[in-house]
Formats: sequence, C-alpha cells, structure tokens
Amino acid sequence: MEYLKDPSSSYIELLSSAFDKISKTLTNKKNKDLRDICLSTIESIKKDLSLDANKYFPIFKLSLDSKITKVLEVTLYHIQKLISHGFLNGNCEDTCSYSEPLQTQSSRHSRKMIDAIIESVCKCVQETDDNVQLQVIKTLLTTITSFNCEVHDRTLLEAFRACYHIHITSKNLVNQTTAKATLTQMMHYIFQRMENNTITLSEIKTLPYKSPDDEVKDELIDIANNEIFTLGKYGSCVLCKKSADFRCKDINDPICSESCEKAHMKSIEAAGKCLIGDEGNDYLQDALVIFRSISKLSLKEFPTLMPSVTFKSKVLSLELILGIIDNPGPVFLSRKSFMDIIQGTLCESLLSNSVSTEKTIFALSLSIFVALVNNFKDSLKTEIGIFLEHIFIKILESENSNYHQKLLVVEVFFNITQNPRTTLELFLNYDCDVEEKDIFARIINILGKIAVGKNKSESSTQPQQEIILKQTSLETLVSIVTTQAAWLDKQNNYIKTDHCNDEQEDSTSDFGSENVLMEFEKNKHLKTNLSKAVAKFNIKPILGIKFLHEAGYLNSSNPGEVAVFLKMTPGIDKTVLGEFFGSRKEPNLSIFHEFVQLLDFKGVGIVEAIRMFLSSFRLPGEGQVVDRIMQKFAAQYYKDNPSLFEEADTVYVLSFAIIMLQTDLHNVSIQKKMPLAQFQIMNAGINKGKDLDPEYLESIYETVKNNKFTLEEDEEAREKIESSGKKKHELYIKETEKMLQKGQKLIKEVKHTSIYHQALHIDYLKTMLEALWHPLLATFSIILEEATESKFWKLSLQGFLSCIKIACRFSMTLELEIFLSSLAKFTSLIYLQDHISEKNIECMKVLLEIAKFEANYLKGSWLHILKCLSKLDHLHLINSGAQYDGPVTENDIISSESISIQITPDEIDYIFNMSSRLDDDTIIEFVTRLIEISREELWGQHPRTFCLQALVNVADVNMNRMRYVWSRVWKTLRDHFSQAGMHKSQFIASFAIDSLKQLAIKFLQKEELENFHFQKGFLQPFEVIMKNSKNLSVKELVVACMSTFVFTVGHNIKSGWGTIIEVLLISSKETSTCIIEQAFNAIKRICEKHLDSVLEYSNSICSCLLNFVEGNFEQISIKSLDVMAKVCVDFIKVPGDYWKILLLGIGKVIKDPRAYVRNAGTTLLFSTLSLGNFEEDQLRTAYSEIFLGIFEGFKADSYEKEWINGTCTQSLIGMSNVIGQKFNILHPIIPNFFNLLLSGIFTLNESLAKTILHVFKQFVITNNKNFTDFLWEETVNSCRKLIETCMPRELFLELKNGKLPFEPRPVSDKIIILNYILLAIKEILLIDIPETSMLSLIPTFEEVYKLTRNFDGNLDTRKALWTAGFMAGNKTLPGLFRIEKESLIIVLELIYRTEDQKKIYDIAKELLVDVANKEKLFSGRKEEITSIESVVSKNLIPFLGKNVLEAMKNVGDELYDLVTVQDISIREELKKFIKLSLSRIFDNHVRLP
Repeated sequence: MEYLKDPSSSYIELLSSAFDKISKTLTNKKNKDLRDICLSTIESIKKDLSLDANKYFPIFKLSLDSKITKVLEVTLYHIQKLISHGFLNGNCEDTCSYSEPLQTQSSRHSRKMIDAIIESVCKCVQETDDNVQLQVIKTLLTTITSFNCEVHDRTLLEAFRACYHIHITSKNLVNQTTAKATLTQMMHYIFQRMENNTITLSEIKTLPYKSPDDEVKDELIDIANNEIFTLGKYGSCVLCKKSADFRCKDINDPICSESCEKAHMKSIEAAGKCLIGDEGNDYLQDALVIFRSISKLSLKEFPTLMPSVTFKSKVLSLELILGIIDNPGPVFLSRKSFMDIIQGTLCESLLSNSVSTEKTIFALSLSIFVALVNNFKDSLKTEIGIFLEHIFIKILESENSNYHQKLLVVEVFFNITQNPRTTLELFLNYDCDVEEKDIFARIINILGKIAVGKNKSESSTQPQQEIILKQTSLETLVSIVTTQAAWLDKQNNYIKTDHCNDEQEDSTSDFGSENVLMEFEKNKHLKTNLSKAVAKFNIKPILGIKFLHEAGYLNSSNPGEVAVFLKMTPGIDKTVLGEFFGSRKEPNLSIFHEFVQLLDFKGVGIVEAIRMFLSSFRLPGEGQVVDRIMQKFAAQYYKDNPSLFEEADTVYVLSFAIIMLQTDLHNVSIQKKMPLAQFQIMNAGINKGKDLDPEYLESIYETVKNNKFTLEEDEEAREKIESSGKKKHELYIKETEKMLQKGQKLIKEVKHTSIYHQALHIDYLKTMLEALWHPLLATFSIILEEATESKFWKLSLQGFLSCIKIACRFSMTLELEIFLSSLAKFTSLIYLQDHISEKNIECMKVLLEIAKFEANYLKGSWLHILKCLSKLDHLHLINSGAQYDGPVTENDIISSESISIQITPDEIDYIFNMSSRLDDDTIIEFVTRLIEISREELWGQHPRTFCLQALVNVADVNMNRMRYVWSRVWKTLRDHFSQAGMHKSQFIASFAIDSLKQLAIKFLQKEELENFHFQKGFLQPFEVIMKNSKNLSVKELVVACMSTFVFTVGHNIKSGWGTIIEVLLISSKETSTCIIEQAFNAIKRICEKHLDSVLEYSNSICSCLLNFVEGNFEQISIKSLDVMAKVCVDFIKVPGDYWKILLLGIGKVIKDPRAYVRNAGTTLLFSTLSLGNFEEDQLRTAYSEIFLGIFEGFKADSYEKEWINGTCTQSLIGMSNVIGQKFNILHPIIPNFFNLLLSGIFTLNESLAKTILHVFKQFVITNNKNFTDFLWEETVNSCRKLIETCMPRELFLELKNGKLPFEPRPVSDKIIILNYILLAIKEILLIDIPETSMLSLIPTFEEVYKLTRNFDGNLDTRKALWTAGFMAGNKTLPGLFRIEKESLIIVLELIYRTEDQKKIYDIAKELLVDVANKEKLFSGRKEEITSIESVVSKNLIPFLGKNVLEAMKNVGDELYDLVTVQDISIREELKKFIKLSLSRIFDNHVRLP
C-alpha cells in the first residue's frame, strides 16, 4: 500500500529540487548572483515548515527574467508543481522588484503576488522554444484552474492572451493543440465558475425577503400559535416554524429536518450572491472580460502578419465563442452585459466572417449564428433578420457563391429548423410582422428552388455536389414540416414559455393567446393583401388602391392614407409610381403632395435630400412633369430648412441645376462635361438676387460628380450587365462587399425596439402552413414526380405526410384537399397508364398511414384515399384470378403482382373496420365519400361492388354508435343502397338487397326506445326499391326480406313496422303469384301475432288487405277478408278509429265486380257488425260512413240487376238485421235508414225499389214491437213521402198540342213503383199499428184512391194520353186500376180498423152502384170491370161482412142490386154475406127476451 507523502516533505522536496536544478543550470558567470541565491535558499528551505512558497517567488522571477531556455523550462515546471500542490497561490502582497514601472492595476483589486506570477510566466511566451511554450501553457492552465489561486481581471486576460498567442504563432502542432485545449478548458472553467457563483434573475425573484415589519408579524404569529406548535429542543424551525430539535452545522440556526436545512442553506447562499451584485462579482466580470476579448479577436485582422495567423486567430476565437454560446448557462443568458457584447461586437464580427471565402471561418460563423438563434433569439430579432435576409438568403440566391457556401447556409437553415418552436417563431416574427420582410417565406422558396434544381449555381459545381445540395435543401424543407408535425403530436393547445415559472400561473390566458393568434393572423392577412395590392398597383395604380379600400385597409378618398401606403410598402414599381405622381389629375396630385410631406428633410443637405427624394420613385422623362415634381420638392425642402436659403425659388432653381448637372456628368453620350465654373455661373444670383457661397456650390458639384443619383434597382441591373465575363469569385467578392456594407449599416441602426414574439400557442402553426403550403407542395410534388433516386422521393413523401398531418390537425380543408389529391395522383392508381413502381407503392403506403392515424381529421378528403383503395382492390381482384368483366391489360397484371406483395387486402379492410373509431362528424364524411366512389363503381362501364361491400362493413361495425349518430350515418347510406337495389344488373341489385337484409336483421335485434324511428329509417331502402324497381325478381327478393323480418325478428320491430307494411302494401298491388303469396302471409302473420304493435299502421294494413281482396287471386281475396273481419273485431276496444278503417275496407269490397268476393265481403261486413261488441257511436259511425257509403248517390241507371238482387239486397237486409239486433242502440238512426231507403226508391229503378220496399216492409214488420210513437210517425211519414213522390200527377197535366208534357218512362216507373209501395204498405198494415198512425194515413190513401178513380173514370184523358204516346205499346188505355184497387183496399182496412164505419159505407155504396151498373158505365172496358169486380168481391164485401147488420142497414139496397151481377166471385161473396147476415139476424132474434 502506497502512503501519501507528508505535505512538509513534499514542500521541502519541491523547493529544494527547484532551486538545485536552477543553480546547476546557471553556469554562466553573469548569473552567479542568482545561483548563489538559489544555493543559499536551499539551506533555509530545510528549516521552513510554513508550506508557503509565495516568499520564494521573487527568486523564481529572477530565474524567469534570465531568458535562459533551460532555466525557463525548469522554473516553469516547478512553479506549475508548486501551484498544483497548493504551496504557491499568490494570495499575498507582491514583494518582487521591478526594473520598470508597473502598469496601472485594476481599480477593483490591489496588486498581489499572483499578478506577478502570471505576468512573469506570460513573458516567457516570447521564447520560441517549444518546451518552454508548452510549459507556459501547463503553468497557466494550472494557475487559472486552481482553487487556491485567485486570477482576475487584466491578469486573467493576460494569461488568456498568452495561450492564444502560442496557438496562432507556434509552429509546433502539439503546442498549438495544447494551447487550444487549454483555452477551451480555461473558458469552460471561467464561465462555469461564474455560473456557480452568480445568482440568476429567476433565483432573485424567489428569494425569501422579509421586511422588519414582516419579522415582527412572524413573532406575533409564533406567540399566537404557541398552543398549536410545540417548541422543540432549539425552539421553532427558521423555515417552516415547526418544532426544531436540530441546528444547522455551519450557521447554528434551528431546523426541524434535513430537507429544511438544505432549503435554508440554499436561500442563504443565494442571498449572499445577490448581496455581492454584478459589479462586485469578480467571476462575472472575468467572464465579461474574456468574452469581450475573444469577440474582438474574432473581428480583428492582422495585416502585418501572415494570412495564416489571421486565419488561425479567427478560427480559434470563433471556436471559443461557439463553445460559450452553444450551451450558455442561466447567468450568461440573464445578463444584459453579455447581450450587449453579442449585439455589438459579436454581431459585427459574425457579419464580417459570414461573407468570408474561407470555408472554416464561414462554417464557424454559421454555427455561431445557429447557436445565437437557438439561445438568444429573444434579444436578437432585428440582427437575426439582417443575417437571414441580407447575408444567407443573398448567398443562396447568388449565382457567384460556390457550392460549399451554399451548402453550409442550407445546413444553417437545417440546424435552425431542428427546433420546431424556433422555426415557428421565425415565421411569426418576420412573416407575420407588417414592418418586416417575409424572410421565412423567402427561405422556403429558395430552398425549394435549390431542391428542384431551379436555382442557378456556379459552373464549377460538380454533379455530385449538386445532388448533395439538392438533398440537403430538401432535407431542410422536410425537417421544417416533420419537426412541426412531431411537435404538434406532443404538445397541448397551450405552450408555456421557457421563462415562465412552473409553479406560477401563466400570465397569458387562453383568451389572451387567442387574441395574440388573431393578431398574427390579422398581420399575415394584411401583408398578403398588401402584396396583392402592390401587384395590382404595378399593373394599374387605381386597381391597387381600390383593392385596399375594399379590403378596409385604407380610405381611398383620403390622400394621406394612400401616400403612407405608397411610401411605406416595399415592392412598388418605382417607374409606375413616378408616372402616377406625374399626373396632374386628382387624386394623383393630392396623393403626391401628401407623399412629399411625409419626407423629412430637416438638417439634410440638398444633394442628399434630392437623392432621398428621387430614390422613392423614378423621375418621369417629360420636362413639365419634372418641373412640377421639383417645385413640390423645393417647397417641402424650404419648409424644413428655411434658414438655408432666402426663398423656395432658390431651392427650386438649384435643384433643377443639380438634376441637369447629374445628367451632364454621368450621361455617357455627352462627351464634354460641365465644368465647375459653368455650374457656378448657372446658379449665379438665384438666392433672391444674391450668389450662393462658391464653396457650397463646389461641394455640391463634387458630391454629384463622385456619387451619381441612381435607383438601387438600376444599379443592380447595371452591375449585372458589367459583371458578364468576369470570374465568379471576383463577382462574389464584390457581392459580399455590398452585403457587408449594407449589413453593417443596418446593424448600426438597430434600436432593439422590436418585440420578439414567442410561440405561445400551437395554433400559430396553422397560420404558417396557410402561408407556405404553396411552395412546399410545389417542391414536394416536383421531386416526387421527377426524382428517380429513392432518397429524394422518400424525403418528399415525408414532407407530404407531415404537411397532411398538420393540415389534418387544424382542419385546413383546402390545404388538406390539395396535398391529398396530389399524393393520390402520385400513386398512379387513378389512371394506371404505366406499371406501378416502388415510388407509387410507397405513396400508397403513406396514404394508408394517413388513413390509419389521421382518420378523424380527413373529413371530405377521404375521397382521394378511398378512390385509391378502390383501385387497389381492383388490382387485387386481377391478381387473384377472379372473374372480371372489364378489360385487363398486361400493365394491369404486372402492377397487380407488385401491389399484392406490398399491400395485402387485410390492410385495406382494416381501414373500413377502423371506421368505428371515427368521430361523429367524420364518419358522415367517410360514408359520403365512400358512396361517391361506390356510385362510380356501380354505374361505370364495368360495374364492381368493392365499395358497396365496404359500405356494408362500415355499416356493420358502426351499428353500435349512439342512435342519433347512427341515424345520420344510415340516412347517408340508405339512398345509395336504394339506388344499388334498383341497379340494372340483377347481381348488383340482389347483392345490395341481401346486404341490406343481413344488416337489417342485425339492427332489428337491437331494442328500440319508444317514440323513436330508427328502424323505420333503416328499412326505408326496401320501400324505395319496391316502389321504383321494374325488376320482378328484385321485388320478390324485397318481399322475401320483409317476410323474413316478420317471422324472425317481429318481436323486436317497432317503428320498422311502418316500412314493412308499406312494402307489403306496394306488394299487394303486384301481379306476381310469388310476391302476392309472400306478402299476404307476412301481413297475415302481422295481424295474428303483432297486431298490438301495428295499430298506427291500420290504414295501411287495411289498404294492403283490400288490395289483396281486389287482386286477381280469388283465394287470397277471400282470406284477406277473413283477416280483416277478425282484426276489426279485435280493434273495437282499441283507442282510435282502426276498426272503422277496416270496416271501410270491407265496405269497399261490397262494390267489387267479382260476385263471389262481393258477396263474401257483404256477408263479413254485416256479420262483423252483428257479432262485434260495438259501442253506439261506433255503430253510428259504421252506419254513416260505411253503410251509407254503399248507396251513395242513388241513380236509376247506375245499378245492374245483379247488384240490386245480390249486394244491395244483402246490404240492406244486413243493415236492417243489425239495426234490429241492436235496436236499443241504433233506433235513433232508423229515420235516417228510412230516408236512405226512400232515396233508393226515388231513383225510380223498379228492381231497386222493389228490393228496398221489401226491406222496408220486413224491417217494420220484424221490429214493430220495439217502435215508439216517434218511429211510427217516421214510418207513416215515410209511407206518405213514398206515395207523394211516386204519385203520377203528371198524368193530370194538360197536353200541349197533343204532346205529352212529361217523359213517359219515369211516369210509367212511378205507376209501377207506387203499386209496389201500396202492396208493401198493405202487408205492413197487417201488423198491430197504433191507431193514430193509421188515422194519419187515411187521408193519403183516400187521395190516392180518388185521384186514381177519377183518372180511371176519365176515358177521354186516358185516350188522349195513349194517343200522345203514353203507354202506347199497351193494347189497352193507360189506367191506374191496380193502384186504385190497392189504395181502396188500404183505405177500407184503415177505416175499418179505426172504427170509422161511415166512410166505409159511403165508399161501399159508391162501389156497389158502379158494379151493379158496370155494363152501362164501363161499356167495352173489360179490364176496368174486372178490377172493380175484384175489389168488391175480395175486399169490400168481406169488409162489410165483418158487421153485416150495419152493412145491411146502410148499403142493403145496393147489395140487393148485385144479385143480378154475373161475376161469380161477387156472387159467391154475396152468398157468404147473405148467409152471415141471416145468421146474425137469427142470433139477435134468439137473444131477444
């Protein structure tokens, strides 16, 4: 084990060895004194135990002053060792003696021994010996980095310069390298020491400062809280006030824990640093001195030395600067003093070195610039803009800069844009600042030009170099967008700045960020509009002004605002502006005057004022215009400088003379130039009669002669022409000189008032892409189209992908659409003109990646991706060998093979399966675009079903979405499925319907909430197809689907019933047996199993069943009627009028032309009414709306006999039976029923009237026991109406010129019907009728009897009618004998039953007389005789026989006269009457007492 030496022994050993070797080296007699001192010192050292070698340094200084190489080497070695061991630190008074006075020491520090040590060591730099120089380097490094030595201020700088000197002057490579490494290490140590011993601004803000008042308050709080906090062993903790059982080791303050101790010590340390301050901080001042020094060194030239020394100096200084600013500490970043150096000396140095032709210097300058941008951009906005615009962009645009320079500049842009935030801030601070140029846009444009090979380069550039330059430019562009896209992925919407305290709430709210963002967008929009306005102005000035006025940026009627625009806006063509100002018209003149007033000529010489004035626009060539313009200039100049000249005319004349002088001196066509004397004579006496100072005129003359008036544009054009034929290097040197001049001028004018805006919000990125997508797209597209090397087009694809990602995230519809459409074009899938290459396949993969990871942002741009997927499937189909109707080229086959290897069908299917993860709005867009492509597929020349199948998959996987969202999706899908289901191709239509069926079964298995209509919407395509398709097979398939739904998932169907029933309704009108049978079975199943669920669709169900009834299939018709009847009975108690709808449906069948169906319907209608437990209002409704509808609009000619005898009879009988069965309920409608019957009779249709009278008669006879007085009255009234209406009163009208005044047929029908009426009434009278009713009938029938008797007895009238044509077909004259007879019988019956016998005997007497005298009265009219004999025999005599005694008493004589009548029937009846009368007489006689 090795033990450490005792410090005393090491101390003695080092010093003894040092002086011993020095003495042995000093062999010259000149150095005898020094040698003796060394030897004597050796003896004293042995007794020295102080370990302080500072007192021996004067001897070492003498050794160093000897200038002997060996002595120097030995001395420096031992000094370095003593310092490293800590024995020599220089921390004492300088005791050395000096032959010359010392330089003035720093006011901050008194001179110490360390200063002497450093000075003595640095003087050895002049020694050219390599070993000595190397030892100097080591000694200085050890001294500077030693913790025991305090080297500051000028001494430190001297040490630094010594190493610097060795590096740039030494020829020894080892020394050069060591010196450089030493400087680097020194720099690191100095700046790290500063960082460790200087408080940062952020630390100052967090110091726990307390005022005296606060301390008093804390004591009071402690007293108040004594009960809460129990005091510890040492009281309360100084930090958290809890009980303290410990003390700080160093400062003895009470603390409670180790964490509190660390925090407390940190606060004390920070407070100590703060108290020192920057001025008293030696470490900070040292760093400032060194940084300022190397910055100046980087700028310094060494004209007296070799160029290599200047080169080395610049390279080293730039490398040291780069080492400092590439990774600065927080103190460096927070001190304005460092920033002042950067903004001043360093920027000036960089400006100079950035145009250097030396590649190393140029590269280092660019690296430093990158570091400045990355770390100090907040304070260097203007400087950075100057470098970018006037140096780097100029180098790239220059045709004379070489390949290496351009490549390095491009790499600068690449390095800067590696930080996405920096990239975005460049755009915000320059392109979105109205007062700045669009620097970032220019960078993008020039990089794009280089990348595509459109930028002119030096002719000596090799092809491989061109490729590298293009690639680097492209990589930079791609890096810009890829880093932004990656940053976007990682960031939230709000970004905190680096200078914000993490624990402090950010001062910028979301609202504030939005306002800033809006401000940037507003500024960018303004700049864009200004550019447009300038372009328009350069074409036609009035257009530019009008554009800005309409955009709201200026008031075109305000000349001042227009003038400001013309003065402040760059890019305006100065020739156009000069012509605009030269016009005398308004508003040009007013605008020009305002423009001139904006120029400030105060304190400016007249030549410079004219130069300033004429640099704003090109002076027109017309003399009058020039005169007018110069007059305005003279007026403004005199106004700003009234003391220089007597009057404005003096300025005008002199200005004009200066213009003439300029033309004379600098026009190459003028050989003889104007001399000074002539110029002076020209201006004699112009100052209000006085001469101007000759020296003044001479100075003007010389100024114009040496510096002509010219526009910058003209000068550049002239130089370009003159440069033709010169070497590129020479031209570049000239260009860089101009760059440097302009840059230096701008740097000096920097005022640092411009605010550097940080990228606080990620949404700024949207503004950037909106402004720059055009050049990016152009570059990526050109390279993707033209590049053959994969490294180029792969980079371009990355650019496309990143731009699309950004556009997606910010919903930039236009940009996204264009980028995606361009990328889709490069897949070559759209047209397939050439076989698919690797590039095309990679484009497809990128599209698939976008579809996978940016799906929710694509919106309407899904169209391009889905088109490509369709084409991919087409190629997969070809490769699979499946049958395909379309043409397949060899190119298609080759392409399909390539794609099938790279992209599998599963990858395509994945896109559709993942659609379930799309958000609600995107899924709508996705489906919409997929439908568009599906339409193209289905209705193309060669139909395909890929997208249709995809839609099925999409519908399937999205079916579990919220119902509202799903309904929107399906609303988009259903129309397409409907159209597909009506496709002319049977296969496609069947495929669509079958797909719908499978989806519907799955969907219908889901429960539907009440009052929702999702099912109805889902099934709607079936209805559309059924309504519009002409294909019978398709319709059969649709009906089969409906049947399947009913029989399999009917229990789950709710709103879907509406569509199903509607489809079945449509089907019920078809003529196909298959369709009809399936549809009927389905509707039957619905009625049997799901009737309660379809109540609201009863109307459609009824219509459907009715259609089945009306169809050509009789069995289906009958079955449908049965179903309708059953359903109607079930619906009686169901709320609503569904039963009525069904009954109406059955009622319609009553008019069916098919007798079997009609009869079945009629039977079912009234059997249903009879059997059903209907309420009164329901029956009334059935009567009024159904039954009455059967007989609506009775007309005599509208009914066939078959209908009357069948349906009509059945209906009337059925209704009368229903009324009879439900008499208690329906009796109120009997009057109406009678009216209906009467209206049928009034049609004067004999068959109909006969049928109705039979019903009427049977109804009264059957239900008379239930009749009330009211009903009897109605019955009697009905009878009277019938008689009155059918009474042939027309027969009693007078003939007109022998012609009938009426139509014969209706009158004949009346006679016949009236006879039927009387017969029916006669039968009714056989029942028990209230006497009042009978009495009310007697007058009616008496009237009938009298009228008919009179008519029958009026032979002349009857002959006249017969002659006129009434009943001319009969062999006998017209007569009303039957009516007379029947009316008589009725009258007799009524009179008899009412016991009004007198009337009977009056009639009897009249009739008996007529019969007795018939031969006389009715001579030759056999039918009349027969009629009257029949009445007497069959009616009158039997009536009289009912009361023979009274009859004999009243009409005995007349009866006696009948004895001679030959009519057998009368005689027989008379015999009976006589016998009866005799019998009665006998009986009465026997009963007499």
